[in-house]
Amino acid sequence: MQTKVNESRLRERNSKSICFFSMNYYAMKLLIIALGISISTYAGNPFTKTYGGKGYDEANAIIKVKSGGYLIAGKSSSYSNGNIDLNLIRIDDNGKVIWNKTYGGDNAERALDVIETPKGEFIAVGGSDSYGAGEDITDFWVIKVDANGNLIWEKTFGTHHSIEEAYGIVETGDGHYIIVGTTTTFEPEEIPSEILVVKIDENGNKIWEKRYGGESSEEGASICRSLDGNFTIVGSTESFGNGKWDFWMFQIDKDGKKLWDKTFGGGDNDMANHVTCTSDGGYILTGYSYSFATAASLDLWVVRTDSKGEQIWAKAFGGLSTDEGHSVIETKKGDIVVCGYTEVWKPNKENVNTSPDLINMYVIKMDKNGNKIWEQSLGGIGNQHGFDLVEAADEGIVVVGNTDTNDEGGSECLLMKLSPNGAPAP
Repeated sequence: MQTKVNESRLRERNSKSICFFSMNYYAMKLLIIALGISISTYAGNPFTKTYGGKGYDEANAIIKVKSGGYLIAGKSSSYSNGNIDLNLIRIDDNGKVIWNKTYGGDNAERALDVIETPKGEFIAVGGSDSYGAGEDITDFWVIKVDANGNLIWEKTFGTHHSIEEAYGIVETGDGHYIIVGTTTTFEPEEIPSEILVVKIDENGNKIWEKRYGGESSEEGASICRSLDGNFTIVGSTESFGNGKWDFWMFQIDKDGKKLWDKTFGGGDNDMANHVTCTSDGGYILTGYSYSFATAASLDLWVVRTDSKGEQIWAKAFGGLSTDEGHSVIETKKGDIVVCGYTEVWKPNKENVNTSPDLINMYVIKMDKNGNKIWEQSLGGIGNQHGFDLVEAADEGIVVVGNTDTNDEGGSECLLMKLSPNGAPAP
């Protein structure tokens, strides 16, 4: 509140009143400074929400909705029709549920990625054990719902002698979509897994399907649409690279023709989970690395490249135990934020971990050169994972994942909105 004081009355004040006013002015100024620090720390309205019931519920992806709020995609056994169902949760900017719906059959379904269409509908991708080519055999599962979560169509892609799981989807710019995942053939003989890419039209009809790999195994993880109009896929490879498993990034055109590919890694296992296309035409990848970990375990690893996939820098983050990056974004200001998990390590004299916290959600913000700005290890007793994140309109960071609810395997979807400075809800 701002108070206006009549100037004539001010001139009538005696020196004692002036002294009193002066002292209170400086006290007020100090209070404003202190409040300013607090407001700065908690700008962006940080909050924490959980969604779920008495079963196992998990959030694997989140997007900002064009009309406001967010859509969360994952899986739920608490509200399923069978075993585990694909779960979509529409929330407002403050985390309040607008609608919460599940989709599936008698067996297990899950969503691993989701996008909003130009018409304001949503397409989620993942895997289904209930539908498709074979019972209890996972196939790509793709569903399209309207703005209220009502099912428009669903499609599966796979065969009766292989396992397929979809991990990422991107809109092509012409009303079509490209989906990336992994396929593993086990009959008539088991052959190494490959990256499977399927292009569909707006009605879910397959336009083409292609596989990418070598003599050993490959796994698909993520896809983004490049500034040049092509599509960049990230996964992991045993066939190419420097060691056991390496990050593998390659670019394809709208017809699936591979334009170039790059690997990143050392002599040990290095596995990629996500890629984001950056505003300068390059890419940022995250996952984990054994090769470049600071201790004897795996570390969260971030790689930045130019538009042709040439490495600009690579950095590892973590402690003495396991750390992994699941998703990465570029902020409006050009910084980088990664979410994943970190194992809370409190060893005793015998070097046995005694921490009851187990796994925490791990969020790191860094500048464009990979220099750490802040990091947060968030959680409590049990396990908390961060699987995906977005930047809010107020520059806060919204992270989703899951949190343990009991000792019997129960879990809820976890959403944490952090301030731009990384502060969680007080």
